[in-house]
Amino acid sequence: MKTAFLLFFFFVISLFVRSSHGAAFLPLKFTAKFTQEYKSVVTGKVKKGHGYFDYQFPGMLRFEMYKPSPLIFITKANQNWYYRPPFVDGELGEVRKNVSGGQAISKFFDALSEGLENNKYYKISKKEKNNIKITFNKASSEELGIKEAVLVFNSKVHAFTKLKSINLDYLDGKKNKIIFDKISLVDNFSRLNFIFKENNPPKIRTN
Repeated sequence: MKTAFLLFFFFVISLFVRSSHGAAFLPLKFTAKFTQEYKSVVTGKVKKGHGYFDYQFPGMLRFEMYKPSPLIFITKANQNWYYRPPFVDGELGEVRKNVSGGQAISKFFDALSEGLENNKYYKISKKEKNNIKITFNKASSEELGIKEAVLVFNSKVHAFTKLKSINLDYLDGKKNKIIFDKISLVDNFSRLNFIFKENNPPKIRTN
């Protein structure tokens, strides 16, 4: 009973600390349907991917792509799993564990828990009616591999659920645009949502 009380106490304190720093911008849990745009290294043409991702603070992300090529990527704490299902049912899919840089996106969202003010991870280098530009400091930039991010909103209200897109500029010169088709707040995820089992790979959502 005492242990349970202490865990609840520290959880409440963590919520208070987040809100006291103006950090209510980032929901503790959300799910999003998205379109991703990125430039092909081979052809230089803009390519698109479509999928979903679930996020839970801190550090848990489930990234699913259903088009053009199905894949799923799960991060939890300091572990991550990459899975690409087989082309033929009954065969084994491709599994990779602890891919280098696999925590970048989950840590990016973790950093956003600091809110839309200057903080220990980044400074707000530009704030306009419908967009906010974030510039990461050297330490955070090297950890994430991300130099800058532009948050674009579909209204004057800078609420997370009003995000239209996020433009990411990476240290290696690559650019990635995440366009949100829908963002929904979540009360609770399944306890298996951020767990990967090789003998029972997760199913990928489709459109």
